[in-house]
Amino acid sequence: MWPPPLPQTSVDSSGSSAQTEQLSFAEVMRLIQEGKEVPGVTKLDVQPSNQSPTPSRMTRILKPWETEMSVHRILCERWMVSL
Repeated sequence: MWPPPLPQTSVDSSGSSAQTEQLSFAEVMRLIQEGKEVPGVTKLDVQPSNQSPTPSRMTRILKPWETEMSVHRILCERWMVSL
């Protein structure tokens, strides 16, 4: 398995870090579904910024099927103009 899994650690009442057994995927899923904390996972405080999104400053790259001619044809079809 790559990358190798990191060992799970816990902090006991004396403040020292001790190795604990690794949890299986099923055990982690069970903890998440039950709303319990997964040991060794840092809880992030994510808050919305409530700011307006910034407009893109980069031009959109055409996809392989969006050649200049196909874009021109689509624009012409929208305005019902023949080539």
